Amino acid sequence: MEPNLPRLWQLRVFETVARLENVSRASQELLRSQPAITSSIVKLEELLGVTLFDRATTGTYPTAAGVSVLVRARSYQAFSRRLTQASECWCSANRRQPCNGCVKFWVR
Repeated sequence: MEPNLPRLWQLRVFETVARLENVSRASQELLRSQPAITSSIVKLEELLGVTLFDRATTGTYPTAAGVSVLVRARSYQAFSRRLTQASECWCSANRRQPCNGCVKFWVR
């Protein structure tokens, strides 16, 4: 059985909070309520078994574990974007064979 994996949305929320160092600004950027953002972070922390942020009155800052997860989250998000672009290219062309853009993606 496959272990529970973080959802892409959770990683996006995590990356946004880390980048902005503020839950309130992250909620505005992501167009979600602060409780929804906080809930997503808490669930991600529970899933991974680590504390991702140090929360202070001056901001929300990644812990050492959070920095490690942040690097991987950004890499995963970049991969996801490339995958979506390649599949859109392939699907939109409605071809049996991938175009050059798709081939370049898959051989990376």
